[in-house]
Amino acid sequence: MTPWLRTLLTPPSFDDAEHTRQAAILHTLLLVSLGAAIIFGSLLVPTSSKPALNAAIVGVMLGAGLLALLQLRHGSVHTISFFFCLAIWLALTYAAANLHGGLNIAMSGAYIIVVIGAGLLLGGKYAFLFAGLCTFSGTALYLADQDGLLPTAITLDGPFRGVIYLSTYFVLAAIMVYLVDHDIRQALQSARSHERELTEKNRELEAIRGSLELQMHEQASKKAGEILRQKQFFQALVENTPIAIVFLDLNDQIISVNPAFEQLFGHAEQDLIGLDLDQLVSDQEHLAEARHYTVRAHRGEAVHATARRQRKNGKPIDVEIFGVPVKVGDNQIGLLALYNDITEQKYTEETLKYLATHDPLTKLPNRSLFYDRLKHALSNAQRLGQQVAVFFLDLDGFKAVNDGYGHETGDLLLQAVGKRLQQQVRQSDTVTRLGGDEFAFVFENINSRADAAVIAEKLRAELGKPFTVKSRTLHITPSIGISLAPVDGNDPETLLKNADAAMYKVKDLGKDNYQFFSQS
Repeated sequence: MTPWLRTLLTPPSFDDAEHTRQAAILHTLLLVSLGAAIIFGSLLVPTSSKPALNAAIVGVMLGAGLLALLQLRHGSVHTISFFFCLAIWLALTYAAANLHGGLNIAMSGAYIIVVIGAGLLLGGKYAFLFAGLCTFSGTALYLADQDGLLPTAITLDGPFRGVIYLSTYFVLAAIMVYLVDHDIRQALQSARSHERELTEKNRELEAIRGSLELQMHEQASKKAGEILRQKQFFQALVENTPIAIVFLDLNDQIISVNPAFEQLFGHAEQDLIGLDLDQLVSDQEHLAEARHYTVRAHRGEAVHATARRQRKNGKPIDVEIFGVPVKVGDNQIGLLALYNDITEQKYTEETLKYLATHDPLTKLPNRSLFYDRLKHALSNAQRLGQQVAVFFLDLDGFKAVNDGYGHETGDLLLQAVGKRLQQQVRQSDTVTRLGGDEFAFVFENINSRADAAVIAEKLRAELGKPFTVKSRTLHITPSIGISLAPVDGNDPETLLKNADAAMYKVKDLGKDNYQFFSQS
């Protein structure tokens, strides 16, 4: 077999499997059609009255088939199918009209084969085109034959030729039916394969969906459990903390409180719901201050302050206040206020502050506060052009009382002296216990030495009166030294030192008197 003939008889192959399948079907049909054309020519042409015309028809069919086989190798399946079927249609129609004179069983079978082939090999518009052309030409031939417009048909001689024709068309029809059945079976097999794939995919998707649902359920359960634990922790924290906590709505009305709040302010929770917090815990003096803090919290500020509030029984308490807005997302839904009782802390701080500036025995200012007030007095006197007098007072006979009656009696006597001295001075003046039986004074608005002398005489006369301590009558006298600013100094240390020196001069002169500082 020659190479070109082997090439024509071998079905073409392409990368696309469906394309290869269609090309193989068309290749088989082309070979069968070429065989039919050869048989048609070998039987019809020698016995026909028009051999040249029949030979031309056979030649058209053979040429179209060979050309289609050659072009099929280039992949133009639908184009080749179109032209090949068109050539067969033209040949059959022309033979039926000019050679046979009408439609008989053979011609009808041929048309059926063409229509089936067109539907099998072509798609869309091509299949409808061939079906329409065949139907139109068959109808036209039938009408022409009925009206006697066609020439007398050539009859087939003997039954053998009829058997050959019918057998040929039967074989072609069987091939077409086989191809159609094969195509249908392949389509059904492909559909079943797709169905199995889809079923498997559905199972996989169901498994994935079930796994996702399980994971989502587990995550949701875990999240819900975590939220519940956080809620329980927060609730336990609120209920057990020693800090008073209260939740308010946007109208400043109480929503809930913790036990520490009830204990601090003396109110039961059921009696508090819906009440105004500021009016509940603030007296009239501090109500405006409490409102101010609430307004700041509503503006989104975090409030931290110390203030005085009151219990249900009216007793004041010092508290440290924390106020914050409560938000869900960007929406503020209320306020949270915390109250820490600092009454004892405040008292301790004030006590320590007081002890840092006062004598714990007599409650009089101590040396530190004395210096502060003297500095302030000197500053005012310098600005106003006035004098300041500094007294240094020592008790005569105190050591004898202390030694004779004990330190307890001595302390009581010092307390009594302190009270008596405090009563003899103005509110703007300062009386200080420096330590032991020594006292110091700051007197402002002194115009002359005479003013200072009057004050000294007054103090001397007052302390010269007897004291009753523990049912005993005790007598003491003062020795007073006086320095004046700015004459005797411009700073506290110098003035106190000079007054002390003047006091010792009184001691040297016999006690129970006063002396002004002198450089001599």
